[in-house]
Parts: sequence; structure tokens; C-alpha cells
Amino acid sequence: MVTPLSYVRVFADAEGESHLEYAAIALQSRVFAPPAPPLDVSAMSPASGFAVLRLPSDWWAEWHPSPYRQWLFFMSGSATIFVSDGSQCSVQVGSVVLLEDVRGKGHQTRVTGGAQVLIASVRPTEAEASEHDA
Repeated sequence: MVTPLSYVRVFADAEGESHLEYAAIALQSRVFAPPAPPLDVSAMSPASGFAVLRLPSDWWAEWHPSPYRQWLFFMSGSATIFVSDGSQCSVQVGSVVLLEDVRGKGHQTRVTGGAQVLIASVRPTEAEASEHDA
């Protein structure tokens, strides 16, 4: 059995309060790039674009919603994400976060560890977003 890929979902409820939820992406072992051996792969999801984000070592963001639904893949550094229900989570290299708090109070992010953070942000297509909202 293949271990799923864990991620943190940041979302807003109907009252605009933000919350954390731990979820997973199913992976399946298969030949992805022959003749390379099998590896664990998720289903392909459509995306409308990506950006690279670099947060300075002393970066601290006040409360803000995500500008759009986005996947964050942490490539270097570490940070703490705070949500309005009082929860928080630490993220570091290899962490995956799905930001869906596009309304309401949003979240805060603080870079920790004294080093800059490098993030790949992937924006899913609207069709993919609708599938998750259903």
C-alpha cells in the first residue's frame, strides 16, 4: 500500500473564521517516466498558473485572506501559519499547504528559523476548485 501525501488545508467557514484541516492526496505506484522504475504519483490536476514566492527571513504577515485558492509547496526555510480559531501549524521544506481562505479573516504567516522561505505556488483551474467545493 502506498502512503498518501499529507497536506494542511487552510479554509474559512460560513462566518469567515479560518481553520486548519489535515488531509491527504492519494498516490499510486506506477511507471511514470519509462524506462525509470515505478514511483508514487497522484492524479493529474489542471492548473492555471504558478508563481515562486520568496519570503525574507524576518517576514511576518498580518491577517489576510489568500488572494486566490492556491497550493503552496515549501522548498526552503520554515514558517508558522496562524488561523483565526487560534490554531497554528509549522511548515518546513517538503510541506504542502492548500490555501482556501479567500474570504473572511484569513491567516497570518511568520517566517521562523532565521532563513528565507522559498515557496512554489500553484493556482488550480476554476473547474478543479469547483470539484473540491462540492
